[in-house]
Amino acid sequence: MLKKLIIFFGVLMILGCGYKPVSVLTKEIIAQNVYVDVVIKKSDPANSVAIKDGIREAVIKRLNRDLSSQSDADTVIIANIVNVVFVPTSFDRFGFVNAYEAQVSIDYKVKLSSGEPLSIIATGKSYFRMNRQVLDTIYTDSVITNQDRYNAIAEASKESFDELIAKLALKGYKLKKD
Repeated sequence: MLKKLIIFFGVLMILGCGYKPVSVLTKEIIAQNVYVDVVIKKSDPANSVAIKDGIREAVIKRLNRDLSSQSDADTVIIANIVNVVFVPTSFDRFGFVNAYEAQVSIDYKVKLSSGEPLSIIATGKSYFRMNRQVLDTIYTDSVITNQDRYNAIAEASKESFDELIAKLALKGYKLKKD
């Protein structure tokens, strides 16, 4: 009985203070139909593809929104890659890198359904290991494969998109408050 009473008062406090989850605030800002595009850098087009795939997956899975053409979209998100860096984070006993951190900075240009344009820079990180074990022998290799690179950039771009959503939710909260 005491446990139910504590849970009841906990829920009552959360509802009473006006708490809204980020997902609710985001739904009020980002419309159902979203257009996503990434400005492709001529110097490194592979990163642009990984980032575009990561952001599109985040829109579908994390926001539960539909991707649409630019003419049919209520919300338009244009991502411009600011920086993609791979930083060594761990070394083996021979001095070879065995783990990296992918850091992605993206400048998002967002046009909301209200017509208001926003520019938000968000960053994301993704960690991954390099050593591969084959038949009880560890091959020390500091070379990042294309698949490791793609996966790390896609995951970092999803984290960057999460930061964008948090910043948009904060903006939505401020707009509702005013």
